[in-house]
Amino acid sequence: MTMALNAQATSRADEPGAAAGGEMIHIHPLKAAFDKVVALLAIVIFSPLCVLIALAIKISGGLHPEDRGPVFYKEARVSQDRIFNLYKFRVLKTAVIEAARREKGYDHAKPLEGREANKTRVGRWLQRWYLDEVPQLFNVLKGDLSLVGPRPWPVSEYRRELAQGIYRKRILRPGLTGLVQAHKDELSAMGGDRVLDEAYIETCRTLGPVRLLLLDLRVIADTFRILVKGQGL
Repeated sequence: MTMALNAQATSRADEPGAAAGGEMIHIHPLKAAFDKVVALLAIVIFSPLCVLIALAIKISGGLHPEDRGPVFYKEARVSQDRIFNLYKFRVLKTAVIEAARREKGYDHAKPLEGREANKTRVGRWLQRWYLDEVPQLFNVLKGDLSLVGPRPWPVSEYRRELAQGIYRKRILRPGLTGLVQAHKDELSAMGGDRVLDEAYIETCRTLGPVRLLLLDLRVIADTFRILVKGQGL
């Protein structure tokens, strides 16, 4: 199945706007049920860890004033033309976030995460192991995200691609992880993020629900392989 995806990615690499047209794909009930069941189980399993993380964030803020702030961070993302709040454990210093919004008009935090000095002490550790993304299981439970799909983009970048006639982030419900994240260590060799996003979209159009579910399981397993390496997503 991975070989088939590689072939699709290669064949579509030279097709600008291959996901053009923007016709949305509605998630199959089997995939939707799988998403919610797995998300609920994961929330139960990770709940003790989440409590510890919340305590660590608050304790760190008590010891280091520059790290003070809320446990959670949220920002606007888009799912099939619908804006929703994406949840994360806060990894950036509150002052950094507020300054970036006020002075540069940032609508998302990713550009700020490249500097270690912008992160809290707990945030550096959370991000290394992708634990800052755990609250997005609630986004899956709410139906904002699927477990597997193209990652959701901030509003500004979503609109920029639509203006260019590129619809990969509009067609399918976005995911907690996806082919891009599962193959982070070989992304360039596979054609880049856009090629892999469009390959998954095409696969969703052509595979039956059971085979798509098996593919999603493979993507989730590959994602854990990346996490074990400490590469983040």
